[in-house]
Amino acid sequence: MIAEAADRVRPELDDDESSTLDLIVRLVLGDAPAGEGGGAETLPNISHRPGSGEDPVAALRAEFMIRFAQTCGPVMAKSKEDTAFYRWTRFLAVNEVGSEPTIVGISADAFHDFCTQLGSAWPATMTTLSTHDTKRSEDVRARMSAMLEHAKEWDACLTELRSATDEARSPLVDGPTELLLWQTLAATWRLPGTAAGSEPITGERLSGYLTKAMREAKAYTTWTSPDAAYEDAVQTLAQTALADERVAAALDAFVAASYETTRGIILGSKLIQLTMPGVPDLYQGNEIVDLSLVDPDNRRPVDYGARRALLADTEADSLDAEKMLVVREALRLRRDHPDAFRGPRRPTRRWRPRRGRRSRSRGASRARNDSPRSPSRRGSTRNSPSAAAGASTRSSSPRAAGATRCRAASSTAARFRSSTCWSGVPSPC
Repeated sequence: MIAEAADRVRPELDDDESSTLDLIVRLVLGDAPAGEGGGAETLPNISHRPGSGEDPVAALRAEFMIRFAQTCGPVMAKSKEDTAFYRWTRFLAVNEVGSEPTIVGISADAFHDFCTQLGSAWPATMTTLSTHDTKRSEDVRARMSAMLEHAKEWDACLTELRSATDEARSPLVDGPTELLLWQTLAATWRLPGTAAGSEPITGERLSGYLTKAMREAKAYTTWTSPDAAYEDAVQTLAQTALADERVAAALDAFVAASYETTRGIILGSKLIQLTMPGVPDLYQGNEIVDLSLVDPDNRRPVDYGARRALLADTEADSLDAEKMLVVREALRLRRDHPDAFRGPRRPTRRWRPRRGRRSRSRGASRARNDSPRSPSRRGSTRNSPSAAAGASTRSSSPRAAGATRCRAASSTAARFRSSTCWSGVPSPC
């Protein structure tokens, strides 16, 4: 990896810089001396221990190798996660910690192979969809994923958004930042059945997020040298959009068109995260739909009282209630049948191929997760017979009376439709 990185950057360097690069590469790799001269080849071998004492140069070289490794993480985070992720904005949902922006989708088989490897090599690793460090919450990413399932509707919405705000768009506003704005606005807009989406994102939250996004990108403004004119131009466009009736109508229409897909991805991704190999973690407040952006937006106080009330209300009929039900029943299932979530995994392909199904078993206990890959292609409404064929997780054993199922349901007991999209790895949708 070090050698490959050096080869990629070498054509951009001058001769003296190339010599310095050679020196750094040898230091990092601990290469043995290659000859005589005044360059990297004169460095002592890292294992060299002349006499009974330690070679001070070799000790310094060892320390350099350790400190270089310690520095790689922060450098990668600052260059990729805190810079490139804010510059390359074609599809924000994959611009995420631990993800790869160049990969928008993988096959279901590749996802299942990943889970198999995870269960074998790292069975006790933490799995999560949202953390204190994610660029946007799991449900914001789910709403963005729905854009891919409704590309034509999103294209029409985007055209209307730009038309409605044409007079407020300064020539200073660049395309990547404007695209970031529209995706962010759509993913934090009103969402029926959720407390977080009872109203669109506030102007204050949006302004704070955009300030961070612009300065982290470091393309036109930075934290140390802010460009007030550029920032004002972007903020003016954003605040105008929030107050514009045409913008509101366009976003409301897109939300309505993509609602069932959004619902399926929100619930399905949570079910998969809670039942896949590993130890599931829930970031504060994500038991229900959360529409937070990058910190400090995702550090806001959580209303646990409202969540306790929703957990106790078995008659609640909302998307928040459905997600809470998925979380509660999936975790309860893991608690009651721990052996069903350990051991090898095997595919179950008795049904239509568009469903990604995998079961895991050990001995007499087994668990099966049934998840349609593409909710929007099912062509049904949530209460139709087709919708009732949605996702479930089952665990059975000789001691269990029949099967224990984890279902998210509305008050009509229709099962939810889910997707195998999750963000611990690139989405397979």
